[in-house]
Amino acid sequence: MSGDSNQLLIDDPYAMFTALWVCVGVLLLFVARRTYGALLSGGFVGVIIVTQLFITGIAVIAMASIEEFDLQKWTYPVAAWIIYTLLALGVYNFLIIPNGFFASDVSLFESWASHLLTLGRNPMGESMLVADHAWNVSDSSANITETTTGGVVNSYSYPGGTLWISTLEQYLLPTNRLGIAQLIASIGFLSWLVYRVDVGFVPLAILAWLAPVLRPVSASTGMITPLWLFPLGVGLAGWYDDRLTVAGVGFGIAVASKQLAWPIVGLVLIHVLRTQGRGAAARLVGKIGIVGIVLIGWLILWDPKMWLFSALFPFLPIGDPLVAQGVGLTSLTVGGVYEVPRLLHRILVVGFAGSLIGATWRFPDSMKWVIPFATIATMIVHYRTLPSYYATTVPLALIALDARLRQYPKSDTAVLEKFLQSVAGRVNPRSTGQRSTK
Repeated sequence: MSGDSNQLLIDDPYAMFTALWVCVGVLLLFVARRTYGALLSGGFVGVIIVTQLFITGIAVIAMASIEEFDLQKWTYPVAAWIIYTLLALGVYNFLIIPNGFFASDVSLFESWASHLLTLGRNPMGESMLVADHAWNVSDSSANITETTTGGVVNSYSYPGGTLWISTLEQYLLPTNRLGIAQLIASIGFLSWLVYRVDVGFVPLAILAWLAPVLRPVSASTGMITPLWLFPLGVGLAGWYDDRLTVAGVGFGIAVASKQLAWPIVGLVLIHVLRTQGRGAAARLVGKIGIVGIVLIGWLILWDPKMWLFSALFPFLPIGDPLVAQGVGLTSLTVGGVYEVPRLLHRILVVGFAGSLIGATWRFPDSMKWVIPFATIATMIVHYRTLPSYYATTVPLALIALDARLRQYPKSDTAVLEKFLQSVAGRVNPRSTGQRSTK
């Protein structure tokens, strides 16, 4: 920053850029500290990786703090090294975790469902808890979701689009627990996002991947989030770029894999209908449908009733109701302050969803940039709003923000500075250099 004592940080985009890199370095040190014990217990390789994490965090902070160091010029080499470090951490974590340890019921159910498919059995109609005995699952893992009747969820409650890659991994690797495909998807998503966004947003992308839910080490435990979040992000980028074929493929994979993608894709379809007409909307629906049918059509034909039960379980009052969990309105129930009626939750969710639909139709230009994370509104009032649901919207919001800033005319001023000028309402004489022309 300049010597002007009255100058705010927001007036200097390059200072903000370097400050974000300092945050990256600090979080790398945090990740190193959190994984210190587990990595060191793994022997020589673990020592190397934990040392690499600490040195990388310290080096990033140092580079961002040296005024003469052109961090913008070195952004992509630094990002590539960090991505490599996270990949090494994830692979090593996958290798040292005991075979009977599953981070959650998502990991356990996906692993067991794909195992059943290798035996020629339909996972949609079988209990997932058989894995507990067949695989000698650790008592300290696989936190199974409880129901209000005192039982636990024992069925596979996803559309099934991820089972293609999960079954392939289950067939090829001599281990029960999945994680390699998820890890590759997580690293692939981060690498793609770093390549896509403006150079000013690269540290933000890396910061998002250092959060526990999106961290590659979490993916290596078998969490399926990257398998549907990556194609959803690509689909959104395709939509923003007016490449509806890319959008259709990405959205098709996402909606066939996880129900959290359905509301977002639904709002996108409403926006396309409102702004581009029935023909464009019909073509996009067709592309999404073709991809979805390729991925899960066989499961639907195998047992339509059981597939519907699995896919619609989170949305409809079918089966035993799940216990309240998460943050938002449900926190009153979880914290024992007040038992919020389930009917009130449902009314609010429907009301908020209807408001989002109406806003997308009435204000398409504004909602275009809000759609990727608009479903947070319904999460706040739902009775199950896990923190991971909120975390998954962060990279989607970054894609939307970058796409929005691409609308600014190209000049010799970086997009990040353009945006900050519009926020601050003033002209900043300092330039951060040429905009990336990726």
